[in-house]
Amino acid sequence: MADTHHDPGGGDGGVDDTNRERFLEQIIDATQSELTQLWSAFGLSEEEQQQQQIVLSAKVEKACEARLNAWRGEIGRATTRVDELEGEIRVIQRQFQRNEVRNNRVAEMRKLQAQLGRLDQKLGTDTTFLPPGENDLPDLSDHHKEILQNLVQSKLLEVLAQELQMESDQIFDAELDVRLKVIFESNYAAARWGGAEG
Repeated sequence: MADTHHDPGGGDGGVDDTNRERFLEQIIDATQSELTQLWSAFGLSEEEQQQQQIVLSAKVEKACEARLNAWRGEIGRATTRVDELEGEIRVIQRQFQRNEVRNNRVAEMRKLQAQLGRLDQKLGTDTTFLPPGENDLPDLSDHHKEILQNLVQSKLLEVLAQELQMESDQIFDAELDVRLKVIFESNYAAARWGGAEG
């Protein structure tokens, strides 16, 4: 029997359907030719050989269909799994994004609280505001952030007024020199970035 083995892909996964069909036809023709010789050697008549070819073709077709359906099932399961994995990746990405936003807010709120604590230390005061959130983390709401920002701004004005020996509500009266605002802004920036004296 001649060697009819050949790689239909030729090492290339991009072989098109036409090439595959041509390859299969070559195999079928070669196989039928060899079987015809074999059946003739067994003494089968031409009619019997045709009948054997019909039976053989039906078996091959059935086997190919079963194999094709199995491949399709595997592809379907793989596609479903890929979709599931993509969904899981999207969930993880959203969790990372939420965690990043939350961590940034926690850091921001703690920075405001530390800033307020330093200002209280300068003034000899003890500011009481909303209790911390769950697990001793600060309340992360916008409302609480605004309260902290207002408290820090108020305390900064008190510190500046104390240094200038003035009332805090008079610091930015129109008749005062603009340089006072510069002093306030520099103090505010120093406290905001942790540069204020603790």
